[in-house]
Amino acid sequence: MKRITRVGLLIALCLMVVSGTLLVSCSNGEAALKMPTVELSGYAKGSSVDFNDATLNQISEGGGEAGYKYGLAATLYPTYRYSTAARDALAKALFGATYYIGDGVSPTAYSQLTAGDKLYVDGAIFATALTAAEQEAVITVIAGFFDRVDTDMAAAKLPTATSAYTILKNGAGQTAADAWVADVGAGKNYADRFFVHLVKQYVSIYPAAFQPFWLALGYPSVPTAPSDAEIEIVAGIAGKTSFINGTAGTMYPTQREAQAQALYGKAYKDLSTLEAPYADAAVYANLPSVFGTGAAADAARAATRDGVAAGMKLAGYITADNYTAANEMEKAIVDQALFATALPGSALERDYIDFAAVPGAVLGWGAEMAAALPLQGNIAYLTLKSQVTATAANQWAEDVEDGTHPRQAFYRWLSKETVSQSAAMGTLIQLGLGEFTLKITNPNKYEISVDSLNVVCQVASSALGSEMLVDAARQIIPEAIWVPAEGEASIRIVAPVKTYDVITWAVLVGESTADAQTLAADVWNQFQAGTATWTLTVETTISHDDETQPNTYTLQWPAS
Repeated sequence: MKRITRVGLLIALCLMVVSGTLLVSCSNGEAALKMPTVELSGYAKGSSVDFNDATLNQISEGGGEAGYKYGLAATLYPTYRYSTAARDALAKALFGATYYIGDGVSPTAYSQLTAGDKLYVDGAIFATALTAAEQEAVITVIAGFFDRVDTDMAAAKLPTATSAYTILKNGAGQTAADAWVADVGAGKNYADRFFVHLVKQYVSIYPAAFQPFWLALGYPSVPTAPSDAEIEIVAGIAGKTSFINGTAGTMYPTQREAQAQALYGKAYKDLSTLEAPYADAAVYANLPSVFGTGAAADAARAATRDGVAAGMKLAGYITADNYTAANEMEKAIVDQALFATALPGSALERDYIDFAAVPGAVLGWGAEMAAALPLQGNIAYLTLKSQVTATAANQWAEDVEDGTHPRQAFYRWLSKETVSQSAAMGTLIQLGLGEFTLKITNPNKYEISVDSLNVVCQVASSALGSEMLVDAARQIIPEAIWVPAEGEASIRIVAPVKTYDVITWAVLVGESTADAQTLAADVWNQFQAGTATWTLTVETTISHDDETQPNTYTLQWPAS
């Protein structure tokens, strides 16, 4: 028989211990580990669906949400968690070798994967490699994005109702927050004044603590009695530096903890208000950047900013001639444009802080105080237009106008065009559920653990002449399954059967598109008619105490 392998899909697992008793401990004199028996004890055909618009929306929204979350995680942690090496290693572990079309030799690499399998790998990294704090950082950024979506649709807020006011009040005190409100009311630039008031009181009281900033401005030493104007110049620079460092510490909690331990020998949460800023600064100073490190990198970064600023001035977005002369709001505009269009390569961790996170916060404060924008000016619309298509952006606006929640519509249109194109290809609109029950029987007088369970579900097809096994489902189940001593465990596997997957993977192993579609149609027809002969290849790793053994089972339904 010819075997067509590797169809990635989601499988819901339900485990139920049905008989036997647990042994609390085992002695060193126990018998050698015996392999359990695995039987395919049941199969049932589940429901089938057509890809009408409601189904397309549901699938698109789920895929869009997952894709956005995992994509954002990769943007935040491109070096620390989502490096090429990390992605390649997990792709090989999940899909085996070789995935590459045609040669049967090349090792599996992330770049070779289909879009769906890349999403699977990135999701696995999110679930297993990111710490809880890092996952929370990703979720916080997502929440911030949708807060901005809502802000763009809302009426203008008073300065006292903005997030900038809250940050100042909590971080610098009521006096600083009120002073910022007064400055905004007087027509001063909200971003410039935010950074000034974030630290002005500290510069006023402890000017010597800010010595590096005085020296950078050309002062030979810290003035003994600096004027208010001098204090504000230093405060503006120091305030933005503090905000950048704090943002870096928040986005990279693992590195923040490491720096706290390296500098002070204690957890970040235990640092004093004087110690924490140094840990945050160390995090930011060590973040990787696409520009590199050192004086040459700093010069290249500055030159790129000036180049983008010149273009933004010509386009009428800012009034300053260069980046240095721009106010903080204009700098945020330049930085966001640079992030989208002018980086000399893929953004790394520092680039995300410099050109996305910090300017995003700055422009968000201004958006809160601005009147509602038309939907075509909403950040969700602009994101879809730049990252997907103008059509997707316009469809988002139409759905929102028709009453769909902006978040739901955003996730929908991140992926709906791709899903719809697939659904339009005739046989690709078919989706059904196959429900398999595996019974694992433990012959040992002690409990055992099934540490991994890899299941490939195949259907026999003679549509191309000779009979071959065609993959209809595959899943890696990493959760340990405990089977009691001389007892049983039943596992119910619900496997989506999708002709799209059958076609894709048949083509990847060398079948022509026409033959792949023929195989997919035959598999689907057998599945629908209830006449499919199933072969399940079950790869397991069985263990007890320190003894571990792999084993493979080949099962059939109907049983031969």
